Amino acid sequence: MVGSAFSVSRILLLVSSCCLVSADFASYGFTAEDLVSMHKLSNPVVSPKGHMTAYTVSHYNTSTTITTRSLYLSHLPQSESEHPNLSTPETALATGPVLVGSDVGSDPFWMSDSVLAVLCSREGLNQICVSNITNALEGTPVEFKQITQLVHGVTTAKYHTASGLLAFTSTVVVAPNPRKVKGSSAMVYDKLFVRHWDTYLDPTARSHLFVARLTLDALHTTVVKEGDVVDLFTSQPDLETPVAPFGSTTDYDFSPDGTTIVFTSRVPERKAAWNTNTDVYTILTDGTQPPVSLSKKNLGADSLPTFSPSGDLIAWLQMREPGYESDKNVIVVYNRIKATQHILTKKWDRSPSSVAFLSETLLVITAQDKGHNRVFTVDITTDKVVERYSDSTLHSISVVPGTNTFTALSNSMLYPDKLVVMDMEKWTVAFLTHFNDEHLASRELALSEEFWFKGAKNEKVHGWLLKPHYFNKDKKYPLAFLIHGGPEGAWNDDWSYRWNPQVFAAQGYFVAVINFHGSTGFGSEFTRSILGNWGGAPFEDNMKGLKYVLEQNPQIDHRRVAALGASYGGFMINWINGHSKKFACLVNHDGIFDPRSAYFSTEELFFKESEFKGTPYDRKAAKLYEKYSPALYSHKWVTPTLVIHSERDYRLPYH
Repeated sequence: MVGSAFSVSRILLLVSSCCLVSADFASYGFTAEDLVSMHKLSNPVVSPKGHMTAYTVSHYNTSTTITTRSLYLSHLPQSESEHPNLSTPETALATGPVLVGSDVGSDPFWMSDSVLAVLCSREGLNQICVSNITNALEGTPVEFKQITQLVHGVTTAKYHTASGLLAFTSTVVVAPNPRKVKGSSAMVYDKLFVRHWDTYLDPTARSHLFVARLTLDALHTTVVKEGDVVDLFTSQPDLETPVAPFGSTTDYDFSPDGTTIVFTSRVPERKAAWNTNTDVYTILTDGTQPPVSLSKKNLGADSLPTFSPSGDLIAWLQMREPGYESDKNVIVVYNRIKATQHILTKKWDRSPSSVAFLSETLLVITAQDKGHNRVFTVDITTDKVVERYSDSTLHSISVVPGTNTFTALSNSMLYPDKLVVMDMEKWTVAFLTHFNDEHLASRELALSEEFWFKGAKNEKVHGWLLKPHYFNKDKKYPLAFLIHGGPEGAWNDDWSYRWNPQVFAAQGYFVAVINFHGSTGFGSEFTRSILGNWGGAPFEDNMKGLKYVLEQNPQIDHRRVAALGASYGGFMINWINGHSKKFACLVNHDGIFDPRSAYFSTEELFFKESEFKGTPYDRKAAKLYEKYSPALYSHKWVTPTLVIHSERDYRLPYH
C-alpha cells in the first residue's frame, strides 16, 4: 500500500533518482516515517449529558512495527465560564485528555455518563466490554469486562440510554451453502458480488441488526447471550447494515424514544453489482413489524439517516441517479407524522457529505467547495444555505446536548486530525487535543498556495502549490506533480495519511496538484464533465496546469519533473506516458491499463458503465473504451515508470 512508510520511501527513492534531489534535504522536514507514525484519532462520541467525549488514538511505532490503540476522554465545556477563548484557535481546555487505557478496545460508545463500552477482541472476535470510568478520571486503572458472548461477534454497536436498548450488528448465516461438503471449501454464488474491494464474500452470510434490552448491575456482570437478542432482519434476511465496504454506526440511528431504528441497506437484488441502490428503512425495536423502506422510489444511493431531536423528522443524503456513485447529494427530510418527504439543497450546486440536526428547523452539513471542506447550516423551512466555517476541514460532527456546541475532528494541509469543540454562536473552534503537536514542532511544514488558470473548455481550473522546505529563490528545484484518484475526487485543504504533499515538499520538491475537470466541489456540471472523457479534458487540464506552474515558478527545473498518481491518477499516468514526454519519471499506483479489460475483471460494474457510458460490448460505449485506453498507446511509452499494485485490489485486479 502507498500508505506505508516502506512504499512511500520507495516512491521517493525513485523520484529522487530521476530528479536528482540534493541529499541535504533527506535529513530534514517531514518524512514518510513521520507520516505513518502520526497519532490517529477515531470519531469522538459525546456522553449522554454532554460532559465528556470518548475516542481512541492509534499510534504506529516504526521501530517495533507495532500499533498501539489508546482510549481517551476529554471534558467538554458546560458553561461560558468553562469555555475556552474560542477566538484563539490554538486554545485548549485546562483539563487535557484523560488516558483510560491502552489496547482495551475500539469504537467506544456510552451506556451512561459513567459507563463506557468498547469493542474488545476476544478469541479472534470482537465482543462488547464495559467499564465504569469514574476511577479513570481520578487516575486509577480500570478494567473492561466482557458482556457479550456471541458466536459471530459484534461489528458495530450503539446504546440507547433512555430505553436501555443495545443495538449492534453481527454476521449471521442466512442459508447453508447447498454444495458444501466435508473437506470442500467450494462456494456457490447465484448473484454478484462474489468479491468486493479486498474481500471474497461468503454467499451465505449477511450483516444483520440486532437489539437486546440491557440493564447493567453495579458490578457489570450482565452477559448478553444469543437467546437474549432480537434479529430485526428475520423477515427480510437479505438486508444488511452497515453498507459494505465502508459502513459504520452512521448507517443506523435510534429514535429519541428508542422505539424505532432508522438504517440503510443495499437493496437486495441480483443486479447489485450494476447499481448503487441503497435505501433508508425504519423498523420497530421490538421486532414486531418488518422493515419499511422510506426511499423505495429512489434508485440511487441513500445514506447517513438521522433523527431530529423530537423524533418527528428523519434526514438523510440522497443521490438521485442510479448507478452513478459520484452523483450530487441532496438532503431529504421525512416527516413521520405526515409521511411526507421534503427535498432540500436541490438548487444548491454543491454536494453535502454529512448531515446532523441542530434543532427541528436547522441542519448542519459539510460539503466540498473550491478546494476546501466547509461547514454550512440549512434552514429546513426556507432551504436557505449559509456558510459558517472554512478555516479547516471538519468532520465527524457530534452535537453536544444542552449546549450550543458540537465536537468534531479538524485537520488541514498543516496538521492531522485534532479534536475540537465548535461554538455555534461565534462559529469558532477550540482545540481539545494536541497529540501530534510536539512532533510536528520539529518538522517544518510547507505552506500551501492556491492558484487558478484557464484549462479545458477555456474554464477556470483550481490547483494547489507547495514550495520545498528551505526554499531559496536563487536555486533550482524538481517538481512532484501529483494526480488525484476518483476520478471524482479533489485536492482539498485537508490532511492525507497516504498521498500527502508535505512528504514530497520536505524532500526538496515543489509540489503541484490540479483539480481537473471531474473533480468534486466545483459544481455538478464540472464533476460530470469527466464522464466518457477520461483522457480528454482532465489530461488537458493537467498539461495546462503544469505549464502554468512552470511559467509562474522559474525556480522549478523543467528537466526534473515527476508525475505521480493513484487509482484514476494511475490511469492518467499511463495516459500521460503515451501522450507526453514532459516528465523525467512517472509513478503509477493501481492505475488502469486497459478500460475494456478492467470492466471484465472489476466487481463494481456500475462504476465502469457510468464512467464510460455503457459496456464494452455496447457499440457506442465501446468507442469510448477504445478511445481512452492507455494500452493502445503503450508503444509510445519511453518514460521510466514505477508501477505499484496489490493482489487483493479487486476493483482493479493486477492480472
